[in-house]
Amino acid sequence: MRKTLLVAAFAAMAAAGYAQNHQFYDLSTIIWTDADDFDNPTYGVLQKVSANGKYAVGYDSQMETNAVYLWCKDDPNNLSFDNAPINNRRSAYDVTNDGMIVGGVEFRDPDFPDFEAVSYPGYKVWGGEWNKLPVPENFSEYYAKSDPIEEGRAVTPDGKYIAGHLHCIVGYKTTLFGDTEVSHITPCLWTRNEQGTYDLTTVFSQLYKNPMIYKDGAFVESGKDSVYFREFIVWDISNDGKVIAGFSESGSGGFNPAIIRDGRMLQIFDCGDEGEEDLNFNGGIANSIDANGNVYGYYQLADGSAKFFCLTNKDELVYLDDFIVCADKNGTKYPQSFGSLTHALDCSEDGSVVVGGVSVSTGYGVVNGPAVMYNPDGTGICRPDAASQQVSIDWREGGMMFVNGIYTSAEVYDIQGRLVDNGVQGKAFNLSGSPRGVYLVKVNTVNGSQTFKVRR
Repeated sequence: MRKTLLVAAFAAMAAAGYAQNHQFYDLSTIIWTDADDFDNPTYGVLQKVSANGKYAVGYDSQMETNAVYLWCKDDPNNLSFDNAPINNRRSAYDVTNDGMIVGGVEFRDPDFPDFEAVSYPGYKVWGGEWNKLPVPENFSEYYAKSDPIEEGRAVTPDGKYIAGHLHCIVGYKTTLFGDTEVSHITPCLWTRNEQGTYDLTTVFSQLYKNPMIYKDGAFVESGKDSVYFREFIVWDISNDGKVIAGFSESGSGGFNPAIIRDGRMLQIFDCGDEGEEDLNFNGGIANSIDANGNVYGYYQLADGSAKFFCLTNKDELVYLDDFIVCADKNGTKYPQSFGSLTHALDCSEDGSVVVGGVSVSTGYGVVNGPAVMYNPDGTGICRPDAASQQVSIDWREGGMMFVNGIYTSAEVYDIQGRLVDNGVQGKAFNLSGSPRGVYLVKVNTVNGSQTFKVRR
């Protein structure tokens, strides 16, 4: 059974200071008029902000009004809308420094307007028309109609590279109704050409072949193919276009936080395959890459609780005490619940703009509306919290223990002083088989050692 991604908002960053001049813009109250002259409230969230902080983009992912909207810091109280026909789905996930957006777009055959629309990954220069991104020969129109997930999900600040995913046919199976397509959700990379359009340069169709696994501080060969591989969902791309972050579906149905680098899938955690026992987590995601090449995400433990992490640009796995959605170029980290934003999703490179959404009560229940935190001074909204650079112990009731922060090694001793376990940066200490009682954890860093007393 497919496991569900954790989507709840987590605790806010408590000790951080905020820039005094920052402004909060709740854009959920804006009423917009669609192509059929109907007035609509604004639902959804701002998914991404451009690296330079000038533009942010989002869409209505909840009430299916097909609204796509663009925020610009030159007019921070308003949104610009792409008034698409009501029956043609649009989505918008990312935006370049000059305002080009990427997302998904549906097209209908003008000769057969009542037929199902086909979904494509696409891009749009604001004020112009939507453009399809090229698709591979084994692109599945069937699934692009029935289960549309075809999208450009991430773009580099200069617009040179777009990363996204779509359905690709990998075979056929015989059913009572005849031969049916078998497809995988496959990540792709598009590169802008001299004409200013995009070429499909890479289809990552072989990710299941011997993926690399993070173990003991480094990525190593898994030594086996992921025979149950079915999909890779893209969430972000590095500024140079060399790393793609997201998650892959494992054979157990869980989601592996993973990156694509040098054409290979590197699984930060592994849910395991069908039938395997003693799996230590249920799934997660690598959700963002900052300007310095650090990757942020989370995974779910077997008890349903979440653990947050950063994979540094040196391939160091650092555990965190909050879900970090992005970080600016100065290293300031922004959590999912931040300031007036109930769902922070992205920040500009200088940290002066943080975008996401707020909760809005309607007659349909609670939905999301777009919102922005913006500091016109051009400095980061959040000042770095020195305490976040320190190590700490995260002890879970089931016996899992994590050392948060950057360290060189750690040792766990029982109350009699006997060594129970030890490890280096990135190890998850599993003490579920150890007796209950008091333990001492010695954490060694470049600045010395700290000892913590914990009770299991």
